[in-house]
Amino acid sequence: MNGLEAENWVLLLALAFGLATNAMFLFMTAHGFGRHVQTVSPAALTLALRTFWLSQMTYKASLHLTKISLLLFYTRIFHHISWFRRVAFALVVVVATYLVATCIANVMQCNPVQKAWLFRTPGTCIRVLEFFIFNAAASLATDIAVLALPVPLVWGLKLPPGQKLALVPVFGLGGFVVVVAVMRLYSLAAPTGPSFDPTYDLWGTTLGYVSVMHLVKNPCG
Repeated sequence: MNGLEAENWVLLLALAFGLATNAMFLFMTAHGFGRHVQTVSPAALTLALRTFWLSQMTYKASLHLTKISLLLFYTRIFHHISWFRRVAFALVVVVATYLVATCIANVMQCNPVQKAWLFRTPGTCIRVLEFFIFNAAASLATDIAVLALPVPLVWGLKLPPGQKLALVPVFGLGGFVVVVAVMRLYSLAAPTGPSFDPTYDLWGTTLGYVSVMHLVKNPCG
């Protein structure tokens, strides 16, 4: 044992953000998420929405740091293939840059900031639903890129057929993450008609987050 590699430290950080996100989801559920807004007290609603605002950052940090960890793992395993390392490091830069940009956008989604959880505060906000859809689509694109990158190299390894087949469930789980991401994107984009029921409408988004959060902690997904 030579200690933890760089990807292990990044994954531990992703896990910390993931645990924080899951804890916030439990807190949000206890304060009204999953129920219609008419049944939630104003104080609980404020707490739930402010926590949801914060959880958007921790969720994205956990999700994208997991991808970065996997890419760093790729570069260590296939360190002798220069083109692969260049592509993997380029994806690390793309994912890291997008993580910073989307977190800044999350923080600044409303002006003033507190309007994100205090809807009656005078001010303006970005189109939040469209922002969620764009984020889901961008995340799906990087999911596919990270999953597909090592497939040609792994399949080209000189391994017995049985060992190659053993890799199918590994990439199959990664594929399931992509399927969940597609379903989440569809649920966000599907027209539902006019509604103002944030604790109930956002619950579907929260469930999508929880599904992905548990899957991405698998080192191959």
